[in-house]
Amino acid sequence: MTQASNILKIVFFGPQNTGKTTLCKKLAKAFNCDFVPEYARLYAENHKKLSFETVLPIANGQLELEQKYLQKTKSILFFDTNILETLVYSDIYYNKTPVELEQMVKTQIYTLYFLPYIDVSWENDNIRDLSKNRLEHYNRFKQELTNRELPFIELKGDLENRFLIAKNEINRLLQQREI
Repeated sequence: MTQASNILKIVFFGPQNTGKTTLCKKLAKAFNCDFVPEYARLYAENHKKLSFETVLPIANGQLELEQKYLQKTKSILFFDTNILETLVYSDIYYNKTPVELEQMVKTQIYTLYFLPYIDVSWENDNIRDLSKNRLEHYNRFKQELTNRELPFIELKGDLENRFLIAKNEINRLLQQREI
């Protein structure tokens, strides 16, 4: 994926039910821009049964969705997950990841990752199913960012606090681009 140097690509990354989608939508509205929805959720809602064989189709669908949104973006684009998250979940659910997915992840470049902490209450729905071992999953996501030396900021506290931290960081990045 090629990235125009003037586009801020901000990823919300981490375990289930930490406010990623809510924050993504709220920040997209605040900055008057789009956000890329999570393809895995769309896929799961339509197919219900996920398996190791669905990992690559989900990753490819996420990349196609990202390309669609990038083509119409001028300055900021928020991502309600990316294929690195698909890779982590493949490992969590199936204890393995497709070699092709690892190669795909290496080609993707994003400006910043926000890693929301697990200090929000769990909400059941028909898709989320990892209410146990939340801290272990959070640490797995954090380790992935650290091991890959990707820029990230942890978001803790209530939704408003997380929103303000993220908004301030994005404004800082925008100011740096203007200099």
